[in-house]
Amino acid sequence: MKHYFSVKVAEEVGVPAAVIFENIAFWIKTNERNGRNIHDGKAWMFSSVSSFKETFPYFSEKQIRNSLSKLFVCEFLTVGNYNKTQYDRTRWFALTEKGNSFVRNDEKDLPKKANGNAKKGEPIPDIKKHTRKKIEKGYIDENGQDFSLDPFSL
Repeated sequence: MKHYFSVKVAEEVGVPAAVIFENIAFWIKTNERNGRNIHDGKAWMFSSVSSFKETFPYFSEKQIRNSLSKLFVCEFLTVGNYNKTQYDRTRWFALTEKGNSFVRNDEKDLPKKANGNAKKGEPIPDIKKHTRKKIEKGYIDENGQDFSLDPFSL
C-alpha cells in the first residue's frame, strides 16, 4: 500500500495529519460515489484509532489522535456519531468545505496525455551525439574527463 499527502495540508497540520487526511478523504469520496454512509446530506467514513493504527503502522496511537484532533480544529474534518449503539466509540468523519477544497479531483489532476484520446507527441530530439571514446582504461568524454573511475575509490 502506498500513502501520500498534500504538501499544502502538511504545511498547515503536519505530515502525519496530512497522510491520515488523504486516507479519510479517499474513503469519504468513495462512499459519496457509491451512495453509502450518507447522513445529514454528507458522505461519511468511520474508523477507530486502532483501525487507523493497522492502516498506518508507522504512526503511534498518540500521533493518530493528535492528527485527528488537528484535522478537526483546523476545520478539515467534522466529526459525527452515527453508531447504532451508545457504547460504540467509532468516530465518523466528513469533509468540511475547507477539507473538500484540498481533496484531489482525479479527473482534474490528470495530465493531458492521461486522456486516452490525446494525440501522441513527438520525441525529444537527441541534439548532442555521444562523443565518448573507448580507451584502454575506460571512457573519456570530449573534454578529456575519465568516466571509468569508481567515485568511492577517490
